[in-house]
Amino acid sequence: MCFFHLIHILLTGADIQQVVNLTFQESAFGVSKEIQVRHEVACHVCHGEKSEDPSKVHTCDKCNGRGVVNQVSQTAFGTMSRTVTCDKCGGDGQVIEEPCKNCKGTGKEFKSEKVKVDIPAGVEDNNVIRVSGKGHVGENGGPYGDLYLVLKVAEHEIFKRDGLDTVSYTHLTLPTICSV
Repeated sequence: MCFFHLIHILLTGADIQQVVNLTFQESAFGVSKEIQVRHEVACHVCHGEKSEDPSKVHTCDKCNGRGVVNQVSQTAFGTMSRTVTCDKCGGDGQVIEEPCKNCKGTGKEFKSEKVKVDIPAGVEDNNVIRVSGKGHVGENGGPYGDLYLVLKVAEHEIFKRDGLDTVSYTHLTLPTICSV
């Protein structure tokens, strides 16, 4: 895996899973639905920058902007060195003097949004539809995660599914069968 692909994965926002209830008819013929989604988006005040004033953000002097520091300790086995997340900047490499008051320096806020989804004909119970880019916002300008819709199809009082077939069971008496 290349380095840039790995960074892209690390910055991508989290995915969301949500259940969508469908009637038997909607699953058979397809339907367009508006789904209410609550997800993290970039803060509307700081636009994900985490600071009220961008000029009040500076490089962390403890880690020199790397986000990690080396810790050296003496043990019975000798000198041990390990790399840990910087405790001053939390691994960001930057220190924010005036965090955004709206998002408290996270760069994110929750928002409810309606998402229109076209559900194709013939879906079954527990099928999953992926809606790209409708999950949570990514870190430091990374892309949004995805929304996964788990479809729940209601039972029908007459028709049942049998694989790709739709069947109906009817009780017939012998006189009815003989009269045909």
